[in-house]
Amino acid sequence: MTPERFAEIVGAYGSRPDRWPQAERDAALAFMERNPDAIGKLRAEASLLDGLLDSSVVAPASRELRQAILQAASMRQAAPALKVGPRPKPTLWQRAGFWGAGIVGIGLAGALAGAMTLAVVVPMIGQAYDEGDAHNLTAFNDPLQTVDGQTVDGQTMNEQTVDE
Repeated sequence: MTPERFAEIVGAYGSRPDRWPQAERDAALAFMERNPDAIGKLRAEASLLDGLLDSSVVAPASRELRQAILQAASMRQAAPALKVGPRPKPTLWQRAGFWGAGIVGIGLAGALAGAMTLAVVVPMIGQAYDEGDAHNLTAFNDPLQTVDGQTVDGQTMNEQTVDE
């Protein structure tokens, strides 16, 4: 028996050994005999609390309270019996659950990103078509740059790099 465990027993069950757990009672009594000075204050505090708890009295329930409880219990109807049987097969959306909502959200985000990209790129491609540079539209070229180095706004690429 350790001092910590003895303190737990006295704190939980009080100072009287007849209230202690039967499995640990003998070990706690032996510990108490070996260490009377160390546990004196602990048992005194527990004894004071035991006296206060023993002196408290709970008033019996009044007749009106008992009648109200019995009346409420008699008025309460029994819950309907639960039907036990095979469960219906879940729908596709019920099976998809959280992941289905995530996939739908990703699809909507992709559609929005594509629409925003088209809103920015299509006007630039349209300007290149208007200038007659449709042959220069690739993923590696600026759609506003022409074959001879001129841009749509009239400045050459060499002039832009010198100015900057």
